Amino acid sequence: MQIEMVTKEELLTMLNNLDVIVLNVLPRDWYEQAHIKGSISIPLEELPNHLNCLSKDKLIITYCASYECTSCIEAAELLANYGFNVKVYRGGTKEWIEAGLPWESST
Repeated sequence: MQIEMVTKEELLTMLNNLDVIVLNVLPRDWYEQAHIKGSISIPLEELPNHLNCLSKDKLIITYCASYECTSCIEAAELLANYGFNVKVYRGGTKEWIEAGLPWESST
């Protein structure tokens, strides 16, 4: 299954769209340290139990830590198998913050 990728520039444009869910699939403590502003947290291992929290009417963009992390791809494949419209931002939190783009911390 081929999942479409988005760049940080494309994601930045999408953040203002109400029909997009930006989904951080890292463990919750990683999310609390730093995450893309406006993103929500559902760790990969919890995702199968939270599918009913997500809308199939919206585009879901998954992301994780960086290009080395593959959790975002695993999550996207799972979501696609359940009929969700999904894309992946591979650069993750690392690329996003290094580019000076909007991020938040819960700690």
